Amino acid sequence: MKLIQTYFFILVIIASNAGCDLKHDNTLDPKNPNAAADQIAVVENFVIINTNVNVTAPEFNTYSLNALYELEERYDNNLITLEYHMTPNSGGFEDSLAISDNELRYANEYKGSASRGFPHTFFNGKSVAVQGASSLSVAKQRYQTVLDSLVSNKEKLYVTATKKIEASQLTLDIQIARYGDEDLTNAKIEYIVYEDKGMPSGHYTVREVRPSETLPLIPAKTIYEFTTDPINLKSSYVQSQIGVVVIIKSALNGRILQAARAF
Repeated sequence: MKLIQTYFFILVIIASNAGCDLKHDNTLDPKNPNAAADQIAVVENFVIINTNVNVTAPEFNTYSLNALYELEERYDNNLITLEYHMTPNSGGFEDSLAISDNELRYANEYKGSASRGFPHTFFNGKSVAVQGASSLSVAKQRYQTVLDSLVSNKEKLYVTATKKIEASQLTLDIQIARYGDEDLTNAKIEYIVYEDKGMPSGHYTVREVRPSETLPLIPAKTIYEFTTDPINLKSSYVQSQIGVVVIIKSALNGRILQAARAF
């Protein structure tokens, strides 16, 4: 189902051409030639959290989850974590939160030539990954090294999203600002629905991966706005615990260009 329902461009008029004396010094104003936004780091963490009480599982995946929770204070709103629960292959382990969407995303987009092993943690796409977590401290240090590098960057792209839930339907109002002198091309948008399941399962448990959509060309110095078609939420979801992450991704190499959590 195509999610983009309506859209329009707010074209930016350069002040000098319009005869306007307004100073565009807001760093998030597309009219400002120096406008730029913080790079949001999206961590997609593929994990198995054993829910079979008759079997004791290693703590590797729990170390991974907790390491990212401890790093949230360091990066504040510049860090978005998503937790994809996977189906165990053996050992009597179970993960009751595993869904087929997660398996498909891992196999088709992220795993590549790596062995299937968890936790498998990806940073802003598939090109940077950390697999395994021998301890909480080791996982935290490895993740921090990657994240420090990511969030130090500025991007000529900014996205905001507002969610609305009525009855069992979710819609999103989205704004994408393109800064600088280059149009945004060859990009796609993804919507990841997650649920806060608490611990030990995870606060950002992915419940649904919506099909990606191709974005139209977004001219430089413009803001692109649209409202999605309604997404039907399953009756099993606790609506107060539902969140959505909006991801703008390169259609050429899968790198995450920018992202936002819908509020």
